[in-house]
Amino acid sequence: MKKYTVEWLGAQTGDSVVHTIEAENNQDAFDAAAKNYKYPSHPRIEVCGGFFNKIEVFDNSHFDPNYVEPVEEDSKMATIPRSDGSVGWYENLGENSLSDRGILLAQLHELRTIKRCVACTALIVIVIPVVFGLIRLA
Repeated sequence: MKKYTVEWLGAQTGDSVVHTIEAENNQDAFDAAAKNYKYPSHPRIEVCGGFFNKIEVFDNSHFDPNYVEPVEEDSKMATIPRSDGSVGWYENLGENSLSDRGILLAQLHELRTIKRCVACTALIVIVIPVVFGLIRLA
C-alpha cells in the first residue's frame, strides 16, 4: 500500500481540504476518500501519489453548488500588510475571511503549485539540454 494525498479543491472561500489515504492506486485512494469524507462545498478532488506521480482530478459526487458553509463569528482575520505594498489573495477576501486553518491550507496549495513549477523549470533548464547534447554527440 502506498500513501496518496487527496485534496478537495474549489471551495467558494478558496480553501482546500487535504487528507492522506493509503491505497493501491489513485482510483482506490479516491474511492476511499469519497467514502470516508464529504465536503459538499468542493467540486473537485485531486489525488497524487508522490512528487513525480501522475495527478488525477475527479469530480466530487458530494458537491452541492447551493451549499453554504457555516461562518464562525471569530473567523475574521485582520489584513496583513505586505512588505512590498502589493495586495495578496488574503486581502481580497473581504467578508469571506478564512480561518487560520484555511489560510494554512491555501498556502500549502500555493506551495505545491510552486513545487510543480520548480520541477518543470529544472526539467527544461537541465534535463532537456543534456539530452540534446548527448544526441548531438552521438
